[in-house]
Amino acid sequence: KEKGQALHTAMVELLAQNKAHQEDMSAKANASIEELKLALDGGHSDASLSAWDKIQTALMPLSGKLRNAVQKQLNEHRARYQELKDWKLFASAEKKKELIAAMQLLLESDIQGAERAKAISAAHQEWKTLGRSQQNESLWKKFKKLSDDAYAPCKDHFKQRKQSLVENFDNRVALCTQLEADLERLSSADTTATENDGATWGPSRAIWSSSRANRAHIELYRAHIELKSSL
Repeated sequence: KEKGQALHTAMVELLAQNKAHQEDMSAKANASIEELKLALDGGHSDASLSAWDKIQTALMPLSGKLRNAVQKQLNEHRARYQELKDWKLFASAEKKKELIAAMQLLLESDIQGAERAKAISAAHQEWKTLGRSQQNESLWKKFKKLSDDAYAPCKDHFKQRKQSLVENFDNRVALCTQLEADLERLSSADTTATENDGATWGPSRAIWSSSRANRAHIELYRAHIELKSSL
């Protein structure tokens, strides 16, 4: 008898919890339906999609009269929601077609290097904001193929640029070593030797000019010049 009573009490508690949960989800569904109404009236497709998803989530645990009541309200807006959803899918597809056309023009253009890479990146970012669309997969394949082809020259550009930076860095390191050696010789030599060694600065300056030195290296060069002048 006691076990039966305990089981009955547990069942009553579970039913009460389930009822409270369903009432809570029903309230959330009704609130989302109001959001859906406002979004549909304003023609806001993204907000409509978000509200619709919230309603579907809230519907899942509902049963009986609560579910039927929510479903009835939702059905009143289904046609308008589907129309707006179809329009968004169509509009997104049209915009994606424009991006595909723009990528084709970029591929055929003379724009190169960093400017081309920046344009490709911007197009990809805009594509992401459009979300799903009609012909979603086929449009993406076309866009991806064109963007890959358009980016191919950028790979060579950045590879050459990287190699140039490496070479310039090596030149700057060698130049600094040479300048330090020049100063060491100038500091330890007598006046006559100093005047003769001054000729070594000509080649160093030429090498330096051919390298795209950063500020730190320029300051080092100036420091060497000042030290040379003070000798």
